Amino acid sequence: MEYTDFPFLLSTPLYPEWPIAKVRHTPNALAKLVASALLELPKDSPAAKAAKIEGWTIPLNYESVDNLLKELRISPYEDYGRVTWRDILREHWKTITAVLVFIVFMVVFSVYIFRLNILLNVSRQELNRELTERKKAEEKLAESYKQLEMANGQIMDSIHYARSIQSSIMPKLQGLGVHMYDYFVIWRPRDIIGGDIYCFNGQHNDFMLAIIDCTGHGVPGAIMTMLAGSTLNRVVNERGYTDPSTVLNSMNRLVREMLSGEGGGGLHDNGLDIAICYADKQARRLTFAGAKISLFCVCGGAVKEIKGDRKSIGYQTSDPEYVFTNHKIDITDGMSFYMMTDGISDQIGGEQGLPFGKKRFKYLIAQHSTRPFHEQQTLLTEAFESYRGQQQQRDDVTVIGFRV
Repeated sequence: MEYTDFPFLLSTPLYPEWPIAKVRHTPNALAKLVASALLELPKDSPAAKAAKIEGWTIPLNYESVDNLLKELRISPYEDYGRVTWRDILREHWKTITAVLVFIVFMVVFSVYIFRLNILLNVSRQELNRELTERKKAEEKLAESYKQLEMANGQIMDSIHYARSIQSSIMPKLQGLGVHMYDYFVIWRPRDIIGGDIYCFNGQHNDFMLAIIDCTGHGVPGAIMTMLAGSTLNRVVNERGYTDPSTVLNSMNRLVREMLSGEGGGGLHDNGLDIAICYADKQARRLTFAGAKISLFCVCGGAVKEIKGDRKSIGYQTSDPEYVFTNHKIDITDGMSFYMMTDGISDQIGGEQGLPFGKKRFKYLIAQHSTRPFHEQQTLLTEAFESYRGQQQQRDDVTVIGFRV
């Protein structure tokens, strides 16, 4: 037993119950030898008697004592042979801790995986619902597209049929060749059908040629051409008018009345531009009248533009009493005549994106006026296409050239 706070020497007479005491620096092995010597003191030794250890001897082998203590389960062998939780924890605490950590990790991981599975199932159900809705939408779209294709096919059939009707009311090109020395016709609607039309009426020694540019293009423009063509035929064939000015005056009133409707509640701001040439081959004279369309006369390489009146036909703003002007031209050998709608002059193209213009048209017809007219048609078409380039055609294009 150690007493660190007792600095004095010990005396057996003073402290007989202490058989031995050692200072801190004394080796334990030496103290053990001294203790063994003390236990072997004679019975009559005062120190042995005071410590009540007289008569003790140190056994050479303690195995029998250990066995007896184990059998009687006396301290420190109370739990000898039993496996207690304390022993297990003391011996395997690292393994147990690792197992517990692993179990906690697996529980947390399982909960995480379970939650992910729930979210995945929810997402899968939502995706299946969206796929089902998308499939239904695609089926509906396909059905709508099919119906649209059918409707578009019917519309296109109707438009192509309308083109055949529109073409049928225009004169056959062979008929023009009977009454003209040479000619060409360029008729290019912006769409399948358009608002441009040309009309011809030939007799033995004379003929009338008209070029008409109606409001709009496509189907609306085509409907207007039917109205314009029927009105022109009515004026020329039923009333027998051959004078271009008289024809335009009558058409102006008739078209205006038809477009205004009953009580003035019909269509508004619809009409047409037109140019009419009447050629008397026997008298070698050509009479021209125009409503916003000019006649170009080429002779000896020089181009002369004979402008029509700056009035249109049939608009609500048109004066029904307006009298259009006749221009009379004496026809000479080699003289060529050209009429065009504004679809060619207004076409955007070129490097700067400017209109084709009248100036370029005049240059081309002056340059090629001595060529056969089928060559002129090809050259003029190529020049127009080259200038247009990648630009879309803006309007219906009609050009007629002829020589009497």
